[in-house]
Amino acid sequence: MSEKRKRIYPRYQVELPVTIITDDGDIEAVCVDLSIGGLRARTDASLIFGSEVMLRFRIPGLEQDTEVKSAVRWISGGHAGIQFGSLRARDVWGLNKLIRKQNAG
Repeated sequence: MSEKRKRIYPRYQVELPVTIITDDGDIEAVCVDLSIGGLRARTDASLIFGSEVMLRFRIPGLEQDTEVKSAVRWISGGHAGIQFGSLRARDVWGLNKLIRKQNAG
């Protein structure tokens, strides 16, 4: 019996370029939604479920790229769900600011 898991953090639609850095090289992808806990990336690249990757992307409003160790949690139909590891305080601040803006508009 399968029970659909609830997300801890709500996801918000936003398109951002994202680089997925793997042991085999860099993969250019597009973030299509994100939360404080992770993101969904549109990519045709072959990612491995459970693999650790590094993500690099720019949160609107921040002057520096965010880089965060992450883990591939699911892969389906040209998309991958990737869970963030530990975010830096400025990245959490930037994500919260972006999420507030998404909620307001």
